[in-house]
Amino acid sequence: MKEVVSILILGASLLGTASAQISTNGLVRDYPFTGNANDRSVNALNGTVTGATLTTDRFGTPNAAYSFNGTPNNYITIPPAGLNMNEYTYSAWLYLSSYPMNGDRYFALSIGSSAGDQFINYNNNVTFATPIINGWGGGGYNTNHPLGFIYQYDTADLNQWYHLVVTRNTNTIKTYVNNVFVDSIVVQSGDVAYYGSGALSATVGLRFSGDYPFHGKIDDLRLYNRSVTPYEISALYNENICKQTITVTDTLIINGSITGYNPITYNNTIKVYPNPTKDHLIIDNGNLSTLVGCTIKITNALGQTMFTSAINQQQFNVNLASFTGKGVYFIYIIDAQGSTTDIKKVVLQ
Repeated sequence: MKEVVSILILGASLLGTASAQISTNGLVRDYPFTGNANDRSVNALNGTVTGATLTTDRFGTPNAAYSFNGTPNNYITIPPAGLNMNEYTYSAWLYLSSYPMNGDRYFALSIGSSAGDQFINYNNNVTFATPIINGWGGGGYNTNHPLGFIYQYDTADLNQWYHLVVTRNTNTIKTYVNNVFVDSIVVQSGDVAYYGSGALSATVGLRFSGDYPFHGKIDDLRLYNRSVTPYEISALYNENICKQTITVTDTLIINGSITGYNPITYNNTIKVYPNPTKDHLIIDNGNLSTLVGCTIKITNALGQTMFTSAINQQQFNVNLASFTGKGVYFIYIIDAQGSTTDIKKVVLQ
């Protein structure tokens, strides 16, 4: 999704890129797949590519994702050290080139060994559970009870990018698709994530056992050693999709048009003033009928929330005394599904 915002006002120009802050807290693997399978996290545990080829990502950028042809000789192995986590988050962008055969599945990620793993995958009428499993999802084996997993139970479109997140903590396993919460299940008392009885392996585009090869594209794979928050999931989903060109003085008149890989239309005129400001900020929400169910949030450059509210009134008068000092702050408009539809900047002097 790319956003171009034009503000025509007297004053100086401020150009920049606005995107939600991507958390590195607990980030143990970060594979952007930009030209290679290197790990961008502090651990620098690079992957090894077998057969998979570089391809375009969701923005059409060449050599910025990996393509897998649906055969067992197309995969990426990543160093498994430290990945046998009881609490985790798996986040990835996924793209199907074909469906698995009826009753079959594709594995995008598998971490485990003989008789047990944790995973994210796509299923086509898989019948080993009730109801029959369809769609994107994931989870894994438990020490004392059967599999714990959550699926979308909806057929994905081919040749379309999807953002899949699976989280697990000591209480629940949750799945999100395209920044929308799908469902959760309770982790039974005494259960921990089970990774099998053999030597741990971690594979992208294939199950640890060498079967269920993925047919499609995989990009921006991140693994955390904790269950991330819905706000952090929104940041991952909206990464690199908002660009702004801003001219600021006393008033911002903003006409936003958002298009992209999953097009959304947003048209409204919002006034934010004074900007720059010293002690307060007035936000006039324009046409409220276009913002039903939306919320507004203001964060600092570190991603800390300074102000949040449902958009249920024409105007907000925000006292900035409790903000974290001078600098640039970001104003987020978030729709009823939790997706960020607009991001704006304000300068506190």
